[in-house]
Order: sequence, then structure tokens, then C-alpha cells
Amino acid sequence: MTWLESRPPSESVIALGPASVLAVPYRSLEGKVSGDLGFAKRLHWALARELAERLRRLNVRIALHEDADSSSERFGDESGVWTGGRSVRCV
Repeated sequence: MTWLESRPPSESVIALGPASVLAVPYRSLEGKVSGDLGFAKRLHWALARELAERLRRLNVRIALHEDADSSSERFGDESGVWTGGRSVRCV
């Protein structure tokens, strides 16, 4: 995300256990994207798919939360998740 937005990271993380980190220097990635249009296309496509999936999962979580809070008269599905009459697919 930092690379896409051209700004410093907004978050930091601390591993709770052993971890591996793959760090790609900004200038190296910029050079590859600028010099290899096929790579640039594949990278942007992969990022778009990942962001779309994250947004989809967040929308489901929001919808389920709103439905659970909206009415005590609605019935949950067999998993106990409140759907409010909507078809919701959780992955």
C-alpha cells in the first residue's frame, strides 16, 4: 500500500513469534515497474484483486454486524449468522 500511495507506512507490526520478511526496496520496485510493462500489468492486477477481496470481506462483516443489530425479530440462518433476508456468502 505504501508503494501504491507514495507515502510512508501508516502502520507497523510486531511478530508474536518467528517470522520472515521479504523487503523490496522502493527504487528497485519502481525500476522494475517502469522498465517492464508486463510485470507492471501483472502486479497492478494482483493488487487490484487483493484489494477487491479485502473490500468484499469487509462489506460482508459490516452487513452481518448491521443485520445482527437491526431487529430481534429476524431469524438467523443455520449457522446462527443474522442475514436479514439477504443472501450472504462468507468465505
